[in-house]
Amino acid sequence: IGGVIMPGVRLMRRALGEGTARIGSVGGGEVNLETHNTASAVATGTVLGAAAAVDRVVADYAAQLEPAPRLLLTGGESSLIASASNTVFEIVPDLVLRGLCIAARAIMSEQDSTSDL
Repeated sequence: IGGVIMPGVRLMRRALGEGTARIGSVGGGEVNLETHNTASAVATGTVLGAAAAVDRVVADYAAQLEPAPRLLLTGGESSLIASASNTVFEIVPDLVLRGLCIAARAIMSEQDSTSDL
């Protein structure tokens, strides 16, 4: 039905550091709306921005789909996004490896069935 491509938290932080005067490379800030330092302001903006974008995409798709889809979240930033998101996800850290395992089994099964010919 479609999809989106958007930057992750690390890429957004790098873009801010490289493209915004006087921010430079920042890291280690905590997500906190009441922050008074640049590192935490960047951390808060990027994490909340990514989470809000994910929430919007999920809401738009959920409005089109019946029954509601199962929502999986994976990747190195999944815990950051989940902690700031209004959406409830099932975090699956090894989702890509699971998919590769399924693909490998299918290939092996296909090879076994053709070897009998």
